[in-house]
Amino acid sequence: MTLKTMGQRALVRSRRRFALVRALREEPSPGTTMVAIGDSFVSGEPFLTSADTFVPIVAERMGMNLAFMDGQGGTGYIRDAHGRADTFAHRLPDLAAFHADLLLISGGYNDTWEMRKRGAHDEALTAATKTLELARTVARTVLVIGPIWPRAEAVPTEAVDLADHIRACCARLGLGFVDSLHAFDATDRTTAIDADGTHPTRAGHAHVAAHVLANCGVSDAH
Repeated sequence: MTLKTMGQRALVRSRRRFALVRALREEPSPGTTMVAIGDSFVSGEPFLTSADTFVPIVAERMGMNLAFMDGQGGTGYIRDAHGRADTFAHRLPDLAAFHADLLLISGGYNDTWEMRKRGAHDEALTAATKTLELARTVARTVLVIGPIWPRAEAVPTEAVDLADHIRACCARLGLGFVDSLHAFDATDRTTAIDADGTHPTRAGHAHVAAHVLANCGVSDAH
């Protein structure tokens, strides 16, 4: 590991720690509290910010106070970003300090690539199980958004396997689950997905929010 990489890892962790401490020090708002963890679909990277993603829309429509969003691009159930040891399971314990009513987890896209590139099929499924078991200790209620497949090409079997496994785990553990593999199938990807073919635009995030809310029985109307 180079000194540059070590410095980048330290900087990311420092920024995240600062954001956590700042959020915890804020006077809690009355009502129900929500926290979220995920990949770039939660952080908004690389083209947007977390405030532009589907998560704040979902929190607002559900009438919840969004206390903290822990989105980090390139991460997932087994996927960390550049060896920073920042999988969901690594980061979840910090969110327990918020004593949230709802924890939203969104991810799996990056893990699909790990499953395809290095044959980490069983590793991904095992990690997802352990992560979801851990999630139950973080908040009163857990809502898991299954892997989102934004690309135009067909959904790979690895993504299907991971989504099916997460769905089964959620059913066993009593967690909420929203199947999102085909969330973009009926949309115009030229406006919903950015030029890189992967990351949603603001319109795309609004579509994801509507998809999540509809599956939770909540209207997305203002």
